Amino acid sequence: MNVGNLKLYDLVRQDLHLPDNKALEFVTAIGEFSERHQARQDELLATKAELQSTKSELKSEMLAIKSELKQDIHAIATKVEHLEIHMNTRMASKVDLADAKSDLKSHYGWLTIVQFIAIVGTLFTLMRFALVR
Repeated sequence: MNVGNLKLYDLVRQDLHLPDNKALEFVTAIGEFSERHQARQDELLATKAELQSTKSELKSEMLAIKSELKQDIHAIATKVEHLEIHMNTRMASKVDLADAKSDLKSHYGWLTIVQFIAIVGTLFTLMRFALVR
């Protein structure tokens, strides 16, 4: 018996007025109960090896997730880069279209003047041919 059990034994024997054998049985039963309870509690505790194993598993899972996350971020960055290039290409083609439109407008202006001159020249030639006969 340890000191705690002896105190409990004296307490049960003197204050509860139990005979020595009953007090001893009571203290023994409580001691056995507390030992079983402590053993169950100890079984629930993880060992150092189990903690190390869990730690290494978690580290490997974290590294795998980190790797997947890096790949996902790289894929998204690549898609964004392609989108930016596509948008810049489309914007450049819009600028080119605006330049082509202004060039066509100036060409249409010159074409109109050339057609006017050709029509006037044709009319002048027809009038000259009609007057000569």
